[in-house]
Amino acid sequence: MKISMSNLKKLLMLGFVCLPMSSWAQAAFNPAGTTELSNIGDFTVDVCQQAGAASYFQIQFSSEHYAHINSMQVYAPDQSLIMALNTSDYKQVDTSAPSVRTYTQLMSVPAYAQSGTYSMQLKTWDGKTYALQDQVDISVTNTCN
Repeated sequence: MKISMSNLKKLLMLGFVCLPMSSWAQAAFNPAGTTELSNIGDFTVDVCQQAGAASYFQIQFSSEHYAHINSMQVYAPDQSLIMALNTSDYKQVDTSAPSVRTYTQLMSVPAYAQSGTYSMQLKTWDGKTYALQDQVDISVTNTCN
């Protein structure tokens, strides 16, 4: 998994701020059997471009709380649904305890795409809903792997 330095800095600075919107307002995740709160995961949206190819979104979510995740939906700044990430399509990272799963989806950048706050609505099996966000500048492209 490769996260651009600028996105990593943004994520660390924002502390994975959750959107204060109705049922989306949950700032942390507390899995059953634990007493301390922790972030539910890392959400990033990168605009990528390979030489001679059209730009595409690389949407990633990584979490050690994967066993609790039921669904993940990604929204554009205008709150229109972009896609749902497939919970069975992931890369397992076991290099540190606990294990982390990374979900990655690629899609062409639509002509109507705009810069702004992209968000993920994440639902857990116990019915809780969380929101994560990432600031995206459509005019800035990265070389993604």
